[in-house]
Amino acid sequence: MTDRKDILETAIGLTCGDRDKDYGSPVPNMDHIAAMMTAYLGDRLKEPLTGADAAWFQVLVKASRCKTSPTKRDNYDDAAAYVGIAGECAMMETELRT
Repeated sequence: MTDRKDILETAIGLTCGDRDKDYGSPVPNMDHIAAMMTAYLGDRLKEPLTGADAAWFQVLVKASRCKTSPTKRDNYDDAAAYVGIAGECAMMETELRT
């Protein structure tokens, strides 16, 4: 049986393991995604999106996938990982502003 501890441990592995070796820190990656999303949305935005915004959008993608595949474990693992990444991005964004 899958429980919340399994999901969170998997999320830790996803965000702190091979992912960093393959792609580097998730913070610059989310910043790049945010810049691309901002460019795509153009004039519809009042201000540029942040890396934290990009990570939260990824959580929303995973939440949407849960509507059609509520038992697919990957959606929960990834959503938990993206929440952690959103927090890390927000902390770094705050540090940069101060």
